[in-house]
Amino acid sequence: MAETIGLEESQKWKEAAENLTLLVVSNILYLRTATTPTACTDDQFRRDHPAVVRAFGFLPANLRMDSTIMASTFNNIMNSWEWEGTSGGDYPLLGSKALQKPDEAIDGCT
Repeated sequence: MAETIGLEESQKWKEAAENLTLLVVSNILYLRTATTPTACTDDQFRRDHPAVVRAFGFLPANLRMDSTIMASTFNNIMNSWEWEGTSGGDYPLLGSKALQKPDEAIDGCT
């Protein structure tokens, strides 16, 4: 990626990226953390920032992230999130999905 903007690739950053842990999955949904297995089904966890979709919007496609599971997670968020607890910054976060799925991104901003 660094080469695309004319920089040398950093071995340190390359190693860090290659050693990131995998996203935690439960019931074909990505979880925010490994310690909240009911994050996608329990309303107490579905009322602040739907941050797990950030990875899909900001990171390039890679083998550590399954687009089918992320799409399922995004659909779960769009259909069952407690939107009253979100803030203005959450909507561009959802809209960032445009980098991968532009046809669905507008729904995240409205």
